Amino acid sequence: MEEFICNFDSSEKLLKDINTLCIFNFSEKSNDSRSHCHECWEIGYTLYGKGTFHINGECFDISTGDLVLVEPGTSHYESCSENTSVEILFLMFNSNFSPYKSFGLTFKNSIILNTCSLPEIEHILRSILVEATEQRQGFDRFITAEITRLFISIYRLSNNEATSTILSQTLPAAASLRKTKIVNEIKKYMDESLGNNLNIGDIAARFYFSPQHLVRVFKDVTGKTPKDYETEIKIKKAMSLLQKQEEVSLIAEVLGYTSIHHFYRVFKNETGMTPLQYKEKQGLK
Repeated sequence: MEEFICNFDSSEKLLKDINTLCIFNFSEKSNDSRSHCHECWEIGYTLYGKGTFHINGECFDISTGDLVLVEPGTSHYESCSENTSVEILFLMFNSNFSPYKSFGLTFKNSIILNTCSLPEIEHILRSILVEATEQRQGFDRFITAEITRLFISIYRLSNNEATSTILSQTLPAAASLRKTKIVNEIKKYMDESLGNNLNIGDIAARFYFSPQHLVRVFKDVTGKTPKDYETEIKIKKAMSLLQKQEEVSLIAEVLGYTSIHHFYRVFKNETGMTPLQYKEKQGLK
């Protein structure tokens, strides 16, 4: 399951060499990964969970905090076993990029690292993720600097030259920030489209989600499904219109209900009273 984050459009040379920044969620039920290879460098960082990274026919267990650097032409894929899942952040470059050309660093082959001894790597990826999400002024130069730090840190760690750094925030926290930002954008879109009878497929396509992943992310952030949220905001809007003495039939039409009877049923299920009973309780005639 892929969740699109960002393709960079920047004059910065290094960002031109980045193919994409994305997150994949692998589970035993939705594991779409198959053995493949790229003509480019790829970094994968395990956000959470446990799984297996397969490189050139060898299997390596991975868990939260593990980083994989895959060199061009390397056959690889990801998987997880029954009742487990793993979410991996991928930073993928195009065929013009090489660590040696950009930073003067030579990696002899693909590597898998546990980054616990260098939490700075998590901090760098968190910064890249936040900057890519928010795209504030100068984000492209900021990300360029962070990617430089990332490769140097990976090189040092792979050669046992790394030192620990104390950090205040974690990558999962940054991922949570990203999810909250996206869900807030979805909520705003739904708020502005109350009468359009949106369905999950329409919303998911607009925000580059699958319907199932949209529901999961939305519920993680809000505690409710998109459908529940839509019903909630429609009823709040209906209450506001009832207080303004709007006709019940007009309210049902404005909010996209197929019939006044459907509107009555939903309103009573949510409030415990009919629209007319609500008006009476508010002292409205």
